[in-house]
Amino acid sequence: MLYRSAGNERTAAVQNRGGLLLWTGPGPAGRDGGDHLSLQRPCRKTPHGSPYYGKGRVRYFLLPLSVYVSQVDELLTAMDLLAYFLYIMISLIILVSISVTYRVILRERTGGTSRPLLLLTGFALGAEDYKDILEKVDAIASYMDSDFAAEYSIVEDKPGEERSKTVALVFRRDSLEKYVIVVTEPSINKGQGYLKMEDSLWFYDPESRRFNYSSSKDHFQNTNARNSDFTRSTLAEDYDVASGEQVKLGRYDCWKLHLVANNNEVTYPMMDIWVDGDYLLRKTNDFSLSGQLLRTTAFPSYQKVEGRYVPRKFLLIETLENEKTQISISKVSFDGLPDTTFSKNFLEKVNK
Repeated sequence: MLYRSAGNERTAAVQNRGGLLLWTGPGPAGRDGGDHLSLQRPCRKTPHGSPYYGKGRVRYFLLPLSVYVSQVDELLTAMDLLAYFLYIMISLIILVSISVTYRVILRERTGGTSRPLLLLTGFALGAEDYKDILEKVDAIASYMDSDFAAEYSIVEDKPGEERSKTVALVFRRDSLEKYVIVVTEPSINKGQGYLKMEDSLWFYDPESRRFNYSSSKDHFQNTNARNSDFTRSTLAEDYDVASGEQVKLGRYDCWKLHLVANNNEVTYPMMDIWVDGDYLLRKTNDFSLSGQLLRTTAFPSYQKVEGRYVPRKFLLIETLENEKTQISISKVSFDGLPDTTFSKNFLEKVNK
């Protein structure tokens, strides 16, 4: 209700149930005098429904307009701060949502040309994410949906010895874990071959015409390459990721992962690998069980053939003897191969 006192400039605005009076100008404070205005309101009703005031009084204190404006200003300031806080919280929620969404997309990604956002944002990755990286490395370095054929040129530099060169034809059927290697150079070793069928690896000597059991851990043709360097990549199957970090390797942003073997069939029980944003191996360090560095492998360049990545060349360095081996891969084909290629009979016929 509105209360205006007679003979002065005062105006009071009262809510239905009280609590607020506004006044401007001089004048008496109210009917009771002093600093407040006394009003009566019904406390209850009689049985006939008429109001009954009884003895109760409700007092409404006068509030100067300047104080009221100041308090309203403080309230608005507090509301602004709350709105700003909510804005910050909503922005953070949006950023986290974008990050999570991108990581889901990243899990489905098997290749590409752009660097993953995780390398730029610095988000920490967990063991499951690192395992994901290994699986993508394996997917790119393995050719499960086609056969693979190429010529490998292996150049060996050993201190105090002349440079040697070995050339071999490599045929792979990764879906069945098979490969065949036929040596074409040097002439003294021409016709020698290897046949891998699942867990068995055989070496064929055309002079004795016999097959001898070999191992993936053995050196290939007395070079620093191992027989395991010619098969498909199985990092996610054979190793667990002990730790990882994001580092620079030359011009590449990379994940550096420390791997520990989970079986005794691998060539090296521990490895450090550098993986770039396209899930391509750029470098590996191979260690003994005691942690001694045995070999370093660098992958400086790749070629893309029929939409698949194949190393153009890679360099092996045996750290203990300081021996270097460069392997170049050319004449790459993903055409289907006859089933008879992956057999002992094939190696025997090649030499006839």
